[in-house]
Amino acid sequence: LLEASVHVNAALGNESRFSRRGWIDAAAETAAVREVLSGLGVRYASLSQPVGTLSGGNQQKVVLARWLLRDCEVLLV
Repeated sequence: LLEASVHVNAALGNESRFSRRGWIDAAAETAAVREVLSGLGVRYASLSQPVGTLSGGNQQKVVLARWLLRDCEVLLV
């Protein structure tokens, strides 16, 4: 998914958390993605930037953000 945006990569698999009656609340999803990425210190120009243009460490943080958005009680890494 290196060609997909930072936003798509971070939100991937979390559609049920942000959807109501089949519609995704884009504002809530974007706010949550920004919050998690900020907490991890991910450096990116915009949420629409392809993940493949980020450094390797920031790419890994985006993948970690995807799992942190799931609100897991336990996350083994």
